[in-house]
Amino acid sequence: MKKKIEQVKANVQEELEKFIESNPEPRELKRALAIRMLIQGFKVTKLQKTLGISAAFVSQCKVRFALEGIEGLKLKHKGSKGYLNQSDRTSIIEWLRSQNQIDLSKLEN
Repeated sequence: MKKKIEQVKANVQEELEKFIESNPEPRELKRALAIRMLIQGFKVTKLQKTLGISAAFVSQCKVRFALEGIEGLKLKHKGSKGYLNQSDRTSIIEWLRSQNQIDLSKLEN
């Protein structure tokens, strides 16, 4: 049983390292580093000083990681829907590329 627990822990650490090495968004990286340091046995106060985070942030990361794994560390925000349809977007990009110099007054019209 102890061997299985150690294997699971090693797998989790390996997955976490791969995520950290994938160069995630800075907020995701901070979450992953907090979890890695907890697994390595660092105290929450050390994490707070090292990463500049609160104890509540650490607690939140632990819960998300326990429930969702790596996916729990990722940002969930998808952004808002764009205002332009694809053809409008393409024509604007083409127009911008055709300009030698862009004047702000041209863009306002």
